[in-house]
Amino acid sequence: MPPTRRIALGLLALSASPAAAGEALMRRPQSWQERRYAHVVRQVLEFSCGSASLATLLTFFLRRPTTEAEVITILRQRYPGEAAWRSKQQQGFSLEDITFAAERLGFAAQAARIDAAQLPQIAGPVIVHLDKGAWQHFSVLRASRDGFHYIADPIQGQVTMLDHEFRREFTGAVLAVWRRGGALPQGSPLQAVRDGVSVERSVSRAIQTAVPPAGFPLPF
Repeated sequence: MPPTRRIALGLLALSASPAAAGEALMRRPQSWQERRYAHVVRQVLEFSCGSASLATLLTFFLRRPTTEAEVITILRQRYPGEAAWRSKQQQGFSLEDITFAAERLGFAAQAARIDAAQLPQIAGPVIVHLDKGAWQHFSVLRASRDGFHYIADPIQGQVTMLDHEFRREFTGAVLAVWRRGGALPQGSPLQAVRDGVSVERSVSRAIQTAVPPAGFPLPF
């Protein structure tokens, strides 16, 4: 049978079987870009890493689909004046702002200061503050184990950092977010790290056992 006729018959068979067509599409290999940014809400604005990190945590860990724009809208309402909003755009959102947005969306949120050595004790994922030198940045720490830190970053996507690299940037400030009165969800995409380690435990309990109660002065 000529090759062109075989192709035509194959296309005809797929069109006659929607299930087969769908299965063929589902088998399409992901590009490097798609794999890198899987389970990450990418930041669109220069100052919105905090809102994108919260959206990532809520969407892929707590299973509450959230867009970066939704978080920004909440924070825009917190700063209704034009001058205050312009200042916020220049400075970026703070840990307190992210806490405010999380609570407005119906979640509990707790800020804490944690030494990098204590991070493996944290159930995670948690939002972490990183000092990039030229700018301040928020990202989602999925898990820490065996000298590696697994990051879902709103700019870079899925990143694995060596311990010494992470320690250079980590300021010690973290934010845990969870459903009030609820347990952590099972099987979250953010919980599966490269070596199959689960980070399933109670975020609030882990935070409280690792650090003193919240209320420390925020550095930003």
